[in-house]
Amino acid sequence: MVAEIRGEEYEPWFTPVMETLIQGELPGEVESLLFCIQTGIGVGIMAFVMGRFVERKKWMTKKENK
Repeated sequence: MVAEIRGEEYEPWFTPVMETLIQGELPGEVESLLFCIQTGIGVGIMAFVMGRFVERKKWMTKKENK
């Protein structure tokens, strides 16, 4: 596909780390699992940060009312 667009042969910059470690291609199920784990970690971090902002706002309004 890249060769059709650019008009020259494409050479990858690096090989994927997991494929290098297992010396082969990852099955689709494992790729999906890793993607889901990565997504879960990202959502957890975002929810934690947003929760901290909400708590900070609650604490600030409590201090102002005193």
